[in-house]
Amino acid sequence: MAEYQASLHNNYFCSFSVSFNLLYHKGFIKEKKVIMKSEYLKFLQHLLIYSAILGAVAIVLYLFLPKHFITPALPFLFFFFTAIALISYYILIRSLKSKLSRFVNTFLISTIVKLIIYIGIMIIYVLLNRSDAIPFMITFFILYLLYTVFEVVKMINLTRSQTQEK
Repeated sequence: MAEYQASLHNNYFCSFSVSFNLLYHKGFIKEKKVIMKSEYLKFLQHLLIYSAILGAVAIVLYLFLPKHFITPALPFLFFFFTAIALISYYILIRSLKSKLSRFVNTFLISTIVKLIIYIGIMIIYVLLNRSDAIPFMITFFILYLLYTVFEVVKMINLTRSQTQEK
C-alpha cells in the first residue's frame, strides 16, 4: 500500500513538473509574469503623474492659502501615500494570478492593514505635533480619499481586463 501511495505521489509530481515545463517553454508562464510587470510599471507611471498633479495643486494652494492651513508634513504625505499605493498594488496584482477568492481576501486584508497604518500614523503625528493636528488631519484625510479613489479605479480596470482575457 505504501509503495502504491508513493508511486501515485511520484506520478502526480512528475505530471505537474512536466505540465509546468511545457507551459514554461511555450511561454505561457513567462507571458503572465511580463503582463503583471507591465501592469505594475503602468500603474507606477500613472501614480507618479497623479502625484505630480496633486503636488502642483498643493503648491498652488500653498501660495494662496494662509500658511497655518497647510501642514509642513505635506511633502512627506505624498511620498507616504505613493509608497503605500505601490506596495498594496504589487501585492494585489500578485494575488490576482491565483484564484479569485485569494484576490478578494488579499484585497480585504490589505485594506485593513492600510487603515491600521493610517490610523497609527495619524495618532503618532498628532501626539507629537499638537499645534499642527487639525491641518495635518484634514490634509491626511483629503489625500487618503484621493489616493484611495485612484487605487480603486486602477484595480477595477485591472480586474476587468483580467476577466476579459479569460
